[in-house]
Order: sequence, then structure tokens, then C-alpha cells
Amino acid sequence: MTITIEEVIPKIDDWRSKQVEINDMTGGLTNKNYRVDVEGHSYFVRVPGASTELLAINRDNEYHSSKAAADAGVGPKVLYHLPEHKVMVLEFLKGETMSIKALQGPGMPTRIAQSLKILHAGAKKCGSVNNYV
Repeated sequence: MTITIEEVIPKIDDWRSKQVEINDMTGGLTNKNYRVDVEGHSYFVRVPGASTELLAINRDNEYHSSKAAADAGVGPKVLYHLPEHKVMVLEFLKGETMSIKALQGPGMPTRIAQSLKILHAGAKKCGSVNNYV
């Protein structure tokens, strides 16, 4: 059974007894995505979509990859993780959704290559999901 965003909110200790506003975001293929505003601070919340476990998405690897991207400086920080529900709460980054036009913009291939180079130069997962070299 998939957890709802309304069930996620009280599970984040730092959000209890605070003013919370939930905003749906579009574009998720395997997640329901939300911008959650907590007393003026925005967060990005990823809740797995219904039956996405049938797609063999490894949510543990997804979490560790997100942390590695944040540690390398090319992704938002993972602020909270509810592993039993496969939910991640990330730093909210203001920006525009990537489009074909933006991908074809001047300098974009170079920016993407530089980001990938930084990411791949970061710590490598080794053995168990908690060990990095």
C-alpha cells in the first residue's frame, strides 16, 4: 500500500505543530511529487507511485544515488528519508523543468558533461548500500 502525502507530513518530526501547505507538482513518472511549504521554507517530497514496485525500481539505490549527487554538489540535499515508505524529502530548488529547447541551448551539453564528470568523480558505492570508498 502506498503512503499518502497527508500520512507523510506527521512522520517528519521537525514539521509537527507547524503550518504546512501541500502543493502538487506535475511531471513525475514513478513518483508523486510535492512542494511542501513549512512555515515559509519549501521542500520537495517524493512519494512512490502506486504499484511502482512492479517496475523493479530499487528505491534504496535511488536514495543513495541522490545522496551521492548532493554530496558531489550536483543534486539537492536529501533532508529526510522514510525508508519504510521509500519517501525522500529533498531541498527544494527553484528552477524550470528541463525541455528539449533548454537541452539544445548554448552551452548546455558542456554543462551536462561537467555535472556528470563531477558526479562520477565522487565517492563510489562499494558492497553494502552504506559503504563508500
